[in-house]
Amino acid sequence: MTLKIMKVNRQQSRKLNSTRSRTMAKNQISAAFVYRAEGTSGLASTLGESEAACDWRFALDFVDKILRVTREDLQRVARAYFVKD
Repeated sequence: MTLKIMKVNRQQSRKLNSTRSRTMAKNQISAAFVYRAEGTSGLASTLGESEAACDWRFALDFVDKILRVTREDLQRVARAYFVKD
């Protein structure tokens, strides 16, 4: 019985660590984006790079999009791009 409980706890711990890691990554990406866009020149640079890549409006909701990324999103992208040769 104790072994079974330890196995369940280990599985829950992995899930928690995965969630914690995902949250930390989202927070770091968001913070880096916000700090980089701070000030007039930073904002101009961010908007200019966004316009060059796709559209300047991309920068307006970038942080919200990053924060909405789910585990399922990550798994879907990983399956699409990390394939065995």
